[in-house]
Amino acid sequence: MASSSITQTEAKLSLQTIHQCANLISIKLSSNNYLLWRSQVLPLISNLGLNNHISDDSPPQTISSNGKSIANPDFSVWAHNDGLLLT
Repeated sequence: MASSSITQTEAKLSLQTIHQCANLISIKLSSNNYLLWRSQVLPLISNLGLNNHISDDSPPQTISSNGKSIANPDFSVWAHNDGLLLT
């Protein structure tokens, strides 16, 4: 499958959004219910557009602009959302 040349900017999530979404998951992960938990979590992550967080496909930390290396704003949003997903 060829990679797309369209770049989508990830929306910056809030802690409130994460907590509201977490309430949609009816079970807590345990050693006995992984498949059921996964069937609830993966569609939620997909609908939030956060699949790249579970596939370890982060944007580069820096980008080149006018011959200089600068902080990538997309990485800042990605890192913020990744931290929220770990809560």
